[in-house]
Amino acid sequence: MNVRTLATIGAAVTAAAVTGGLATDPGSAYYIGLRKPAWQPPAPAFGLVWTPLYADIAVTTARPSRPWSGGVIWPESVPWSRLSQ
Repeated sequence: MNVRTLATIGAAVTAAAVTGGLATDPGSAYYIGLRKPAWQPPAPAFGLVWTPLYADIAVTTARPSRPWSGGVIWPESVPWSRLSQ
């Protein structure tokens, strides 16, 4: 995996996460007025889940974007050249 690609994609994913976080207001009258299910997780759970999810999005996006070497890219068990036949 190319470190520069990972850093670029990581920065883009971080920017999207920060923008979404700033644009969200869980204290708004609209959100408070919504009927929420009883099983809604507590507010701190969202940060614990979304942070690794966004990290996973960055890594899984950067991994297959490495240059094609004429062989199988990702996952290694899928022969991409046969998929177009």
